[in-house]
Amino acid sequence: MIREITQWDFVNAFSSSDNYKDSFSYEGLIELFEFFEQLDNDSETPINFDMVEIACTYAEYDNLAEFQDNYTDGKEMFPTVESIGYVSTVLEIPNTERFIIEQF
Repeated sequence: MIREITQWDFVNAFSSSDNYKDSFSYEGLIELFEFFEQLDNDSETPINFDMVEIACTYAEYDNLAEFQDNYTDGKEMFPTVESIGYVSTVLEIPNTERFIIEQF
C-alpha cells in the first residue's frame, strides 16, 4: 500500500517532528521534495517516504566553508560546490549559498 504525499505533507512532516525539524531549512525541504518527486517520476518503482532515512542520508550546509569544516581536507578536495557534485548528489538552494548533499 503506497500513500502519495504532497509537498505540504513532506514539509509538514519534518517541521512538526521533534527529532528532525532542524535538519533542513524550509527552502531545503522544498528542494528535497522536488528532487524526490523527479526521482519518483523517472523510476518505475515508487519511492517510499522515510523521514529518518532522508535525515540520515542528506545534510544541508549554510555554505561551502561549513561543508569543508565537516570533511577532512575538504578545502583541498572540494574547492567549490560544483566539485562536490563529482562524488555526491548536490542540491543547490536558489538565491542562497546553502546546499544539500547526499552524505558520503
